[in-house]
Amino acid sequence: MKYSYSLRPWAVSLLGLLLAFTVLCSRAFAGTDSYRIYLNSKLLTQQYAGQPFSISNLQLGDAGNDAMLVVFYNHCGEIGKARKISLKDEQGNVLKEWTFADAAGKDAGMSIPVKELLALQKKTPHLSLFYAASQLPSGRMLMGVTPAKTTAWQPAKAG
Repeated sequence: MKYSYSLRPWAVSLLGLLLAFTVLCSRAFAGTDSYRIYLNSKLLTQQYAGQPFSISNLQLGDAGNDAMLVVFYNHCGEIGKARKISLKDEQGNVLKEWTFADAAGKDAGMSIPVKELLALQKKTPHLSLFYAASQLPSGRMLMGVTPAKTTAWQPAKAG
């Protein structure tokens, strides 16, 4: 007696669905937007587009005037074109914008002098740091910039 093992159409569909679910639920972030922010050489935050957004606050009180804030933003393995970092107040008004030249390679940082952030923070204590590029024209909030010893922070409007 011979047995025939053929996959029924429903079994093939179930296997395909299981495979798709496994791929979509994996925690690998290759090919997604991500960013890292450093104060001098110390990593402050790292975020991936597929993760829940975590609010990070930057307290500049002890940073010093010669410190540098460096942002690395990656669009699916590539550096953005026409990159901009902006600082906004609580109403979403742009107080300062830094533009950066297009860069080659996969990892080019955007450096911002902390003394410029400190000067703006004297006028407006609660600020938000935003990134925009041709790949992300509407921009993305990266982190809040708060005075030292602040426990609450309200993010700026994205608009």
